[in-house]
Amino acid sequence: MNFTASPTTDIFNFTTNASDLVNSTACQERFEPVYIDGVIDCNLSYAKFMKDNRLIFDTGQLIRVVGTFMIFLLSCAGNFTVLACVTVWRRSNQMSHTQLIIFHLCLANLCFTFLILPMDAVWNYTMEWYGGDAMCRITNMFKQFGMYISSAVIVVMGVDKALGLLSPCSPNQQTKRIKVLLLVAWTFSTANAIPAGIIFSVKDSHRIFNCDCEEFYIVQCVDMHVVGRLGLTVFFYYTMAISFFIPMLAIIVCYVIIMAAIAKMAKRAKVTEKQSAGFRPKTNRKSLARQSLDRARKMWQVVTALITLSFLICWGPYYFVGVLFRLNQIAIDPRATMFMLMSQYLHPCFQPIIMVALMPDVRENLRCSGLLHSNDVRTALTSKKATGHTLLLASRTSPRVVARHEHKMRSPDLATRRDDVYESPAVVCRRDQIPKI
Repeated sequence: MNFTASPTTDIFNFTTNASDLVNSTACQERFEPVYIDGVIDCNLSYAKFMKDNRLIFDTGQLIRVVGTFMIFLLSCAGNFTVLACVTVWRRSNQMSHTQLIIFHLCLANLCFTFLILPMDAVWNYTMEWYGGDAMCRITNMFKQFGMYISSAVIVVMGVDKALGLLSPCSPNQQTKRIKVLLLVAWTFSTANAIPAGIIFSVKDSHRIFNCDCEEFYIVQCVDMHVVGRLGLTVFFYYTMAISFFIPMLAIIVCYVIIMAAIAKMAKRAKVTEKQSAGFRPKTNRKSLARQSLDRARKMWQVVTALITLSFLICWGPYYFVGVLFRLNQIAIDPRATMFMLMSQYLHPCFQPIIMVALMPDVRENLRCSGLLHSNDVRTALTSKKATGHTLLLASRTSPRVVARHEHKMRSPDLATRRDDVYESPAVVCRRDQIPKI
């Protein structure tokens, strides 16, 4: 078995029977040594063992380490930026339902990023374990937790969307419901990560040969000492089910429910329209607030679908090929394995890009931070009577624009329209969010 287990269970590299590495006391070599003139050459035997089990830091490992480090930086930059957009750069005082989901999604991505990627890079550089038994157990619990919570929050998004169609409720009730779902996701991920701390351990040493070359050994953090071969197989399928296959099944069920509910609502709306056609004039006009709400809802549905699709595309190949390997013992090119693993690591990087590209609220908060500028961002003060609290429009334009907007906001017609919010092409920011000019 390849001793350099990846942060996910190493599902491809089985070159040695795990039972051969444990409880072998007979004076019989477990690996074929190299003989020179009838005598075992320990140095050549050790080098052959390291090469056969891919425990040598070569060009492939270098590419993996550098690639993992670059993905780490990209994921940190994207997720921390979006996280700031829904927290410190948020224009409203209270976090909305959508912003709450984005907040936990970014936290889950950062857990995946910090708990998995650095460990993988360091381990593939050292090729041995130097952290001791306690650190071996703790880090593997963290790694499993990072995988589980990353997929669990995706499931929460689908469940929330399905419940929103099946059981509509007020915004406050919707926020309470999503908080309960998120609490279940974090608790579920934590509880299912505990077995990894029991199964993974560090043996005193893995001696390559039983009777000769006793000074040649390697130390690794592996999952083969506590459980036998059958238990290891069960643990393998258990981690795959919790991290990918159960979330995938839940996502499919949620989207089937969503499509059925939308089709039912469309059919009901068509029947109602026909029944009431003779009692009211035909009109397609909607209020500005209703149009804005519909656009935001549709855009959030698109964002949810794209994030879910990116999860299935990035994680799917690695797990499906892993199952085929376990069932058929097919040969897998190490380069293909590394490519699929890197695609899985890229998943936390795609989500911030999707949210910044498709969600206007996130982009506007980003403009308020001063990191993203636009030519139509202007400075003006709005009235408390119009919006309920003092807002400031960030700008880099002339004072005339400010005066013109102030004059509009002081007009009696606008001040008496309490239900309407003044709309301008500029981005509305809180006073403490104004970027310095």
